[in-house]
Amino acid sequence: MVLSCESSFPQFGSFSESKELPLIDDFGRGLWVHMVEIDTLHGEFVSLVNTLGTSSDEMFPPLFQELVVHTEGHFDFENKQMQRKRYPLMATHRAEHDRVLSEMRRINDEVKRGEFEAARYYLTELPAWFRLHVLSMDCALSNFLNKKI
Repeated sequence: MVLSCESSFPQFGSFSESKELPLIDDFGRGLWVHMVEIDTLHGEFVSLVNTLGTSSDEMFPPLFQELVVHTEGHFDFENKQMQRKRYPLMATHRAEHDRVLSEMRRINDEVKRGEFEAARYYLTELPAWFRLHVLSMDCALSNFLNKKI
């Protein structure tokens, strides 16, 4: 079976119109999982990451906090879907969610102390993780859930 996560849905947000290159610039080219709720959450995540990538030090702390809160809600939604449908790869997928949230929370503690260096570096690493996570774990989850609906 081939997992498909490509589509021609429109992009979320206005990050593609930015004068600076966004951290995640290919969301509209292959990162859709064909579940409206998850695709919406992914679009919001991309917009937050890209906004953080160009934010001032003054705006960085509340935006990073917003990213953490959004990611908690996003992962909670996916975790509930996996549990509700008894997804066989739930333990692995959840462990990845837990790992990323742990990193974000730890880095957010640094940001709250006015230390931005690790957080700004983390943002440059997040797009590669996001792409891999979507194309592997979220595509598999979406295919499973779409068959179970």
